Amino acid sequence: MEKLRNFLIIIVVGSIFGSIALLCGCSIKHQPIYYNLIYIAGEGGYIDGQAEQTVESGKDGLTVVAVPYDGYEFVQWSDGGTEATRQDKNVNSDMRFAAEFKAITPVIPAPKEYTLIYKASAGGYIEGETHQTIKRNENAEKVIAVPEEGYEFVRWSDGLKTAERQDGNIKANDTITAIFDKKTFIVRYERNKGGMMRVTTADGKKYGGVYIDFEVKYGEDCEKIIAVETFFDENQKFLSWADGVETEERQERNVTSDITIKAKFGYELKYTVASGKGSIIGNTVQIIEKGEWSESVEAVAAEGYVFSGWSDMTMDTTHKLTYTLEKSQEYVVYFEPIERTFKYDYGTATPLKAEITVNRNKLNESVFEIPQRADYIFRGWYADSGYKLKVVHESGKLMLGLQTLNLETDTLYARWEKIGEEKKTYKILMVMIDEINLTLDSKRIEEIDEEGYIVSISKKPVLLDYKMRGVERKLCSVIPSKISYYLNKWFEGRVIFEVDTYFTRETIKDEDTFDCGVLSTGLFAYNIFGDDIAEIKDIVDEYECTLTTHSFDDYNSLLHAMSTAGIAGPVHGSIHLESKLFKNFPNQLVIEETINYNGNGAVGDGNSRGLTTIETYIHEFIHTIELRYKDIYEFHACFLPENYFEGDRLYLLHQFIKDGEYVGIPTSYWEAFYN
Repeated sequence: MEKLRNFLIIIVVGSIFGSIALLCGCSIKHQPIYYNLIYIAGEGGYIDGQAEQTVESGKDGLTVVAVPYDGYEFVQWSDGGTEATRQDKNVNSDMRFAAEFKAITPVIPAPKEYTLIYKASAGGYIEGETHQTIKRNENAEKVIAVPEEGYEFVRWSDGLKTAERQDGNIKANDTITAIFDKKTFIVRYERNKGGMMRVTTADGKKYGGVYIDFEVKYGEDCEKIIAVETFFDENQKFLSWADGVETEERQERNVTSDITIKAKFGYELKYTVASGKGSIIGNTVQIIEKGEWSESVEAVAAEGYVFSGWSDMTMDTTHKLTYTLEKSQEYVVYFEPIERTFKYDYGTATPLKAEITVNRNKLNESVFEIPQRADYIFRGWYADSGYKLKVVHESGKLMLGLQTLNLETDTLYARWEKIGEEKKTYKILMVMIDEINLTLDSKRIEEIDEEGYIVSISKKPVLLDYKMRGVERKLCSVIPSKISYYLNKWFEGRVIFEVDTYFTRETIKDEDTFDCGVLSTGLFAYNIFGDDIAEIKDIVDEYECTLTTHSFDDYNSLLHAMSTAGIAGPVHGSIHLESKLFKNFPNQLVIEETINYNGNGAVGDGNSRGLTTIETYIHEFIHTIELRYKDIYEFHACFLPENYFEGDRLYLLHQFIKDGEYVGIPTSYWEAFYN
């Protein structure tokens, strides 16, 4: 009974304390339970890790490893586990495990036969028996390591570097691997004609030298080239690669062999069609390296057109350079139409015919309308409504000859001037000789006796067969407008200059057309003046002066002095076109710069050839006035070497200062033309 009483007391007390705990919001915390985890190594080994561990109930123990000593091997744990490494988890009782080890069995003598295995890495294969069974101390069969395309044999895994092998005195099993690697190729960049060059790769690095080499594995891509240039030879510019790639940027992809790529540095030769309709047969864009010759091309006129020459004065339809280029160059072929039809614009006058057709083979048969208008004077047909370029004289005479067919307009505009309101103008006629065919004597050879008398005179005849080319017509058609620009600019409206152009239609065959003089060298010098040209005798007196342009193609100075571009007398001047132009390459520069010259600049600037060509005409124009006076200060003494044009201007305006005085064309000369 006493035990029962005590038990009840304990229950009551526990209940009271429990109630108190609940009333107070408290809880009773249980203490964790821990277990012992012990690992023991048997004979022949040891425990790697914490052999004795205290682990909270339900937790995992630490990892341990049963490690055998030399000559022993791990067998199992006492609980039957065969993994030497173990970690006991969710421990909920004391545990004890023993690692069991045993001595290793002595080595059994080697078998009497062995196996040799030959393998190949990627990029090749084994020729021969790859799996061989060989008796002890005997030899294996021969095998060869064979690379696949793009690969090469490097060595065997045991260090042998010969592809073929035969192993002997075999004493063990073995596996031997043939090692292959991709072939390495050289991609070389160099100049086609030798010399130093430099390339820039996509990562911005620059490499230079006589050649630049890149090592590239088989099938892989070379570094990308983004720029190429020369050095120590800056006049040579990159034009293309020898394989036809025209851009500096390139990349050799999927390289499978050594490659040498040559960069072409040289000059570009281009052939283009300038005017008219036609085509060029052949390679129109050529890369001409220094010292190399060009390919020939042929100009072919379209139906209704004729070939009228190349921009370098060549008149053969087949063009090929006779010299090597020193810079990039473009040659232009000119074609001219056989026939053109123009509409008439009569303005407010009563119209007559609506149009006229001009045929190059029937120029003299072209009859132009001469319209009438009350109280007005007809001043001719013009190529523009601003009356800058006169095409037909008021008499109905065609002024522009074959150049008419090259006009950019298809309309002719009638110019009218009201009677009583006529403006005073200073009229200049520029005559362009289109064709010459005759024989002239080139040299006067005198035989003189002992007393100094001439006993005989001999001459050397030269046949002239000149026809103006298309490029010369273009040149001669723009010069008048440029002269008009300067003269009107300088006189600021006080004098109005009208510069008309006349291209001859008749072939000059009469020696009397020429003015001939004898130079100190014994050479004859021939010139043509406007008043000696039969074709324009009916209009020449309307002009204050004429400037005649002609060429003999006399580049050997047989018929005139090349050092003298022109000559003038009172009223009339004569300019030798070939004195300003030179055959072939230099000639084209003069033509281009003259045609493109915009009226700005001075002698010595980048357009000096064009400027000096125009100045030649103004120079001779000044002479036609100067020579009308006997007491005028000589024009040749009034040059400004740094700017010929400025000297011309000052002399014309009587503002050139010489010896403290103003000299030049008298002001009184211009007064007759003031409006």
